[in-house]
Amino acid sequence: MRIWTLLVPCAALVAGCGPEFDMGAMHAMIVKAQAMQKQQGAVDGQIVAGRNGGREWRLAPVACRSGQPEGFFGVDLASATPDRGDIRVLRDPIDGPRVRIQRETPSGPETMVLDRSLCSTLDVTIDREGIAFGRVDLLRGSLLLDCQVGGANIAGTLRFEDCHRSELVNGVQAELDPGHGSAPGSTVHVPDRAPTAVLPPELRGLSVRLEPHIVGVVVGGDTRGHALAMCKKGDAELVREMGWTVAADATLPDMVARFGCTRHVEFSTQGRHVEILVPHDGTPSLELVAAERIVATVPAGATRFSCDSGAGDPEADCGRRASAMAGARIAAVLAKSGELKAFAEEHARRP
Repeated sequence: MRIWTLLVPCAALVAGCGPEFDMGAMHAMIVKAQAMQKQQGAVDGQIVAGRNGGREWRLAPVACRSGQPEGFFGVDLASATPDRGDIRVLRDPIDGPRVRIQRETPSGPETMVLDRSLCSTLDVTIDREGIAFGRVDLLRGSLLLDCQVGGANIAGTLRFEDCHRSELVNGVQAELDPGHGSAPGSTVHVPDRAPTAVLPPELRGLSVRLEPHIVGVVVGGDTRGHALAMCKKGDAELVREMGWTVAADATLPDMVARFGCTRHVEFSTQGRHVEILVPHDGTPSLELVAAERIVATVPAGATRFSCDSGAGDPEADCGRRASAMAGARIAAVLAKSGELKAFAEEHARRP
């Protein structure tokens, strides 16, 4: 039997628990919750991508899920037909609206992140419906976008309501996640020997300019400038591991790498066992831009890492291994990018 927890404002309880308390309204609320859980939210509309007057793909979501359990204020919407995909919609408190689209393609999952720099129109509304079940608020809202990505026009309108939890959204995201089970919200065990970030030879030898940015808040008395410097240092190490070079400030790079780093990492240690919590807000781990087009996007990976270490400093050892594991995952995603491969081949043909 499913137990429903209703979180109602205290004022409503005080006013509603007198002699004239409406049991019918409470029953209707519970019935709506059960129906909402079964229907997995309500979504109307579609997103269509076209190039040269023809349709490339279309996502028509049929289910939605609140982002609250994963730590962001927004929703995930899943499409099963005609094209399989997931659309994450959120409002960043600094950068404004942001949309991440993941979809299935013959060559594997494709991910793109849209913001106002790529869109002539990008309007997002997300509101609480005033009721929560199991401490997760029901959300409703809308999305209106008209964007240009890689020569394609992506446009459409979506309206959604009763977004809470959804097994359909969970299933679609699990299938599309290129991180092999390390989707945001999951816990990944860090192996004793961390893998190495390696790209195939045809994707190596490029120069990269680093544009890091901080995801989340800076804590512990640190400054944002220091956080950015540490982020840039780690990014440079990863770039070199992949066989790329960090472009000098005065030179024109082959690509621009926009890394997302978080400064707010929590460690929970009991003896040799370490749990590492890395918050995500929907921002991609990495976005590569070449010739003014996005050639690869790596979505955020695991939220939690589990690690056992016999080192003198278990937290430092596990942190190093978790970072190496994340770097190997980034390399694995980039190796599957058709856009990046096409750019690298084009670059190799230049005189």
